Amino acid sequence: DLLSDVVLHPAFKEEELARYKGRAKATLMQQRANPSLLAMERLENMLYDGHPGARLIPTVSAIDGITAETLREFHRTRYVPDHAVIGFAGDITMAEARRLVSQRFAAWKATRGARPTVTPVQAVDGRRAALVSRPGSVQTALFIGTPGPARASSDYIPLTVANRVLGGTMGRLFRHLREEKGYTYGISSFINVAPYIGPWMVYTSVRNQVTQPALTDLLAEIEALRVTPVPADELADAKRAVIGTFALSLESPQQVLSYYLESWLYDLPTDYWTRYASRIAAVSAGDVRSSAQEYWSPARLRIVTVGDSTVIREVLAKTGTVEMYDVEGRRSH
Repeated sequence: DLLSDVVLHPAFKEEELARYKGRAKATLMQQRANPSLLAMERLENMLYDGHPGARLIPTVSAIDGITAETLREFHRTRYVPDHAVIGFAGDITMAEARRLVSQRFAAWKATRGARPTVTPVQAVDGRRAALVSRPGSVQTALFIGTPGPARASSDYIPLTVANRVLGGTMGRLFRHLREEKGYTYGISSFINVAPYIGPWMVYTSVRNQVTQPALTDLLAEIEALRVTPVPADELADAKRAVIGTFALSLESPQQVLSYYLESWLYDLPTDYWTRYASRIAAVSAGDVRSSAQEYWSPARLRIVTVGDSTVIREVLAKTGTVEMYDVEGRRSH
């Protein structure tokens, strides 16, 4: 009853919208003081310049421009059943689920509109580097990213294993930059799934004085996976870790449901998750190297640092021309 009422009859009361706007603008002020978020914002802007994926957080003017009527119109045109799915997880049968949906959502009428399209992402061309100046910072937030594979791509599985070797728990980056060198407390990488081609990225924060060696070693580890096949024991450990994490996730009904919803959203094969473990196990060292060569080419990488420009600008300049920005996202010099 509650879910159907929220979906079908949102109020968008003026006083509630005003309170939300106030909270949202206060949150924006806090976010713009977060070096990691500033780095993520700049990286996604560099990866998706001119594409909706470049917008990570709203602006104050965008929040101020929202009215209750624009929300009602958005809801009327976008919150429609034509291209929606309702998922259940728990002690319920399909027959009971269908009955509940038929009863509670009977008034949810189809619009017969076309399924919304996703704007293609333009290919990345040439390495770029950006520095978001944050005077007085004692640490450098360091992000590197590039567009990854489409979710339904055959490259997604081998790149998942490659990513585990590089930036997974106790992966190469963690062992090298934290355990061996002591540059950082933590470092990891991930593939972000999106309706468009989502990004692959690696992120960490390091002391100002080790920004240069940390960046150099990070790029070297990425390049090593492109050049040298992963040893058999390291590859086996990475694949076991991916499969083990997946097996553990199956204990959560919510996670199992999310896998099915992911299959629906990205048009994955119906047996995708039943074959997932065996497909991970079949990834070879050659597959890992090929995926690294394809997606982690130096010419595709975007490098973003956030910190004191007097300390790190010269470091970043060694990777190429540096684009300078302030904490508000404005281009500077």
